[in-house]
Amino acid sequence: LTYLTGKYSSNVGQEIAQSSVKTLSISYSKLYILPKFSNEKWNIKTGGQIYSTTNLRSNQSLQNNATGIEIITSLMGSIKTERDVSRTTNKSKKFLFIKYNLKERKRKLSYKLNIGLINTSYRNGYNYSGQSGVLNTPKLFDDYQLSTFSGLNVGSELNYDIHLKNKNIIELSYNWNLYKTGGAFDQFEMVNHHLKFAFLFNTK
Repeated sequence: LTYLTGKYSSNVGQEIAQSSVKTLSISYSKLYILPKFSNEKWNIKTGGQIYSTTNLRSNQSLQNNATGIEIITSLMGSIKTERDVSRTTNKSKKFLFIKYNLKERKRKLSYKLNIGLINTSYRNGYNYSGQSGVLNTPKLFDDYQLSTFSGLNVGSELNYDIHLKNKNIIELSYNWNLYKTGGAFDQFEMVNHHLKFAFLFNTK
């Protein structure tokens, strides 16, 4: 479960426009080990992921079209490669005149790739406004359309895990995701880059 919020600005000549975006994303992933391609050092997994994100965008410079909402959902195929990079023996090092010891440590480096197989989007078109406001019967999702098997969704995760002696894990990650809706003039595209620090506790 991920929540993002931020502001964007556009400066063209003397015209400056600002917009705000709030994004809520939910994903669930299930992976299975491929024994034929896995060993003590390498672990290969494959499976799938369900990914759904909702954007609430506001740009007052667009006046009647100030608000835009997208709901984008994808069924994705996933493959993950894990590499054991553990330090198996204690090592003594020296930096300038400072001596230090590196103890045994279990560590893991992994990369996961997600590719959208079935992509759907629920959103309004190039002109955000429907006709309900003119008729004095405003509707939140007026003139919204559901598009199936269209667009693009792809993402990846690069993780570095450091296992602690108390079965906890410190994880450093770089996550990247791109999604794009179908259509011609009414396409919507968004790219996210995340640097993540996670603490996983009571692992096996």
